[in-house]
Amino acid sequence: MLRILQRYCWFFLCALASLSCALPSANYLKKNTPVFKVREVKLTHVTPVMLTFTMSVSLSNRYSFDIPFTALSADLYTMNNELLCTTRVTNAVLIPAGQELVLPAIIDVENASLIAMVKDLLRASRIKLTARGEAVVGVEGVQVPLPFFHTFSFAVPMPPRVKVLAIGIDEFNPVSQRLSLQAMLAVERGGTNSAIRSLSYTLTLNGMKVLAADDRNVRCVRRDDTTDTVELMMHVDAAAVKEILRGFLRDRRLSYQFALTVVSADPSGVEQTVPYLFEGQTK
Repeated sequence: MLRILQRYCWFFLCALASLSCALPSANYLKKNTPVFKVREVKLTHVTPVMLTFTMSVSLSNRYSFDIPFTALSADLYTMNNELLCTTRVTNAVLIPAGQELVLPAIIDVENASLIAMVKDLLRASRIKLTARGEAVVGVEGVQVPLPFFHTFSFAVPMPPRVKVLAIGIDEFNPVSQRLSLQAMLAVERGGTNSAIRSLSYTLTLNGMKVLAADDRNVRCVRRDDTTDTVELMMHVDAAAVKEILRGFLRDRRLSYQFALTVVSADPSGVEQTVPYLFEGQTK
């Protein structure tokens, strides 16, 4: 009986020794703490009510086992220490042993937060901001925070400026109920060479919405071109033509409301979305 008990004790001690060898030591965990870095923060999209930044981050797993990247939180501050926004990402991603993972994080600065940047926007060609926060990884069941601090600067490029030169009736056939209009737009370059990626517009005639379209023919506005002319041909549905025919026959012109959204991009890839609203009468 004593011999059997000694044998079980021996097996238990061997198993315990094997388990202790398999578990990483505290010194190993501390020495090989994962490395988190903010590679860059870039302005990627501009609208009148929002700035969108893309923060590229990397996390290097120096352990001999996989670890989960469980959360990322980031606060954006002006150089006067005014908080602009907070973003948090909680999608867990597994990082294999000995590998580095690069991920993007989207940060939106909206509405009221932009007011804190107005003075800087007016007096400087580039603006400095600070990103602070922490990444969280799981190590042996423990959530380990990895704090970061990153200062960056950006410039807000000037988008092309658009105005309506004229909207005229190109063809109006009451019999076939066909109405075609021609819109002439003047596009003035912004601060840099730009490419207009899309023109989205809606047309309202005599108070009735008759057309909605999206033109994605890319147009370049070069630095040496002060003004470029863009022509849009718009064909109104026959059912809408019937409704507005009476007003046209009486006045020989139509009142219009032309809502236009211009999406452009500068050479660095920053997209800008600018809405316009024009009102007048057809010629």
